[in-house]
Amino acid sequence: MLSFREVEVRYAERRALDRVSFDVAPGEIVGLLGPNGAGKSTAIAAATGLLGPDAGTVRINGADPKSPRARRPLGLVTQQIGLYEDLTVRQNIRLFASLPGCERRAINASMHRAIERVGLADRATDRVGRLSLGLKRRAHIAASLAHAPRLLVLDEPTAGLDPHARAAVLELVHQLAADGVAVLFTTQLFDEAERLCHRVLILHGGRIISERSARDEQLGELKAGELERLFMQLTANGSRSS
Repeated sequence: MLSFREVEVRYAERRALDRVSFDVAPGEIVGLLGPNGAGKSTAIAAATGLLGPDAGTVRINGADPKSPRARRPLGLVTQQIGLYEDLTVRQNIRLFASLPGCERRAINASMHRAIERVGLADRATDRVGRLSLGLKRRAHIAASLAHAPRLLVLDEPTAGLDPHARAAVLELVHQLAADGVAVLFTTQLFDEAERLCHRVLILHGGRIISERSARDEQLGELKAGELERLFMQLTANGSRSS
């Protein structure tokens, strides 16, 4: 669904991404881990067409991320909640469902489906500004689901959440992947990467220095706490691991 091939992104003389290659398949959750400045935000921007690579290719279902064909199946959840606080949950979701690419006759059905999916049916008439951070996050995810995307990109969607709200968001992402949605997920939390992701890519200095699977022993299954130890070891010396 999402494909990076030898992707490079440069800012002046610095390479924010340096020959990065990976795929995200339907139903798969791929996590990006890395210290600040590792290239995670740049990878998100390249994946969603917010910037073009200086070399290499990024494709969504075979199309350039900036093309309408690629944007139609794409959903993006940014770190900052991009909702109108003076509008209700329902009004916000209706607005996103009515954006170009969504069929007008299906707007109401799409809105209700997204609200139900995140468990906010009983808060649909509440103004977003009055919701807790956890509920705002769920409403933000609902907005990204309004057009039924097949690729969902989430940039630290659990940042600042309490344990219950975080668990609710992670369970929602798990359910979406079980329904066949491809998920690219950035996080700073090792336990949620171990719990949620099928594969974890560690970025450092713009490069993928390690790829690990939490579920496939042939790729080096990670036990609880092992991911953090691996991350600290690799990012301390910048060494490369398979």
